Amino acid sequence: MITLRRLSLPARHSQLVVFAREARAAAAEAGMSEAEAYRVELAVDEACANIVDHAYAGNPGEIDMEIGWVPAKTFVVILTDEGRPFIVPDVPPESPPKSIEELRVGGLGLRIIRQAMSEARWEFGVGGADGRKVNRLTMTRDLAPVVAS
Repeated sequence: MITLRRLSLPARHSQLVVFAREARAAAAEAGMSEAEAYRVELAVDEACANIVDHAYAGNPGEIDMEIGWVPAKTFVVILTDEGRPFIVPDVPPESPPKSIEELRVGGLGLRIIRQAMSEARWEFGVGGADGRKVNRLTMTRDLAPVVAS
């Protein structure tokens, strides 16, 4: 994997736009269309918001983001934090609610992440690069093959 971006910022709502903007820029750099890059931006914003709101729940902490790609194959975003682990509910991306009244609290961000990305994998309490225990979310998006003309 070729690293396109690395970023470590405080887990605050004010920093969400920075994470999202960097993800969108890296997606464009990897050759994604504007619409695809927007989906990546939205997924990163939702994932980082979940970390701020649920993993840290108002406590201080940091979010580390690494973005990379396997050229012409896969775009990868890895988010790590040291917040509280949580149980990832089984929210299938393909079954949106029929109306706003059917929405239950929570789960919409996970649905957005799963629709925007090809895969999202959560791991909790895993060993980080420096030996500390971290939570890690790895999101990938398959890239369309380049067709020679």
